[in-house]
Amino acid sequence: MTAPARPLAPLLVALSAAAGGCAPSDPAGVRLLVPADVEFSWKTAYNDEGDGLAAILPVDVMVYEGVSGVPVGGSWVELWSEGATLVPTDRVEPGDMWCARCLWDAYRDEFVELPDDGAPAGRTTEVAPLLVETDAAGLARVYAVVDAVGVGAEGFEPVRVHVALEEQPVAARAEGFEHTLLLVPR
Repeated sequence: MTAPARPLAPLLVALSAAAGGCAPSDPAGVRLLVPADVEFSWKTAYNDEGDGLAAILPVDVMVYEGVSGVPVGGSWVELWSEGATLVPTDRVEPGDMWCARCLWDAYRDEFVELPDDGAPAGRTTEVAPLLVETDAAGLARVYAVVDAVGVGAEGFEPVRVHVALEEQPVAARAEGFEHTLLLVPR
């Protein structure tokens, strides 16, 4: 007596999924490593827009090959935020109290100079993504300049920074390839 024939379809689906190594919606095979929430000290006295006080927070994002874990240099990462101005790290310089474009960085307790086009203009609803290329270590580095934060019933509200690989299609972003990290004032 022979065993009854079993359909091969479930086995073929399982084998084809295992052989791919990456999720079908991630054809490039690269992944984003986004930091956990970033907490920073904030006071009501700092919370006026355009007052010369801000928190300038480092945000480092890594791009790596999903299977091997090898960093991927030369990838373009999009970052945007509704509550912070994002500035490339090479555009922020040490400053002093006499500088017209300088802000007191409440995060590091020092003056910093921002470029003319990177100075915070307060919280805005216009969101322009910043494109940053990863270095050889797979890192895309920016500063998030927080000039003021929202205040809700439970206190200060977090500022969201969104991160996505530039080459990812919009559909892939909706499937989890877009990440959000929170800058949490305390």
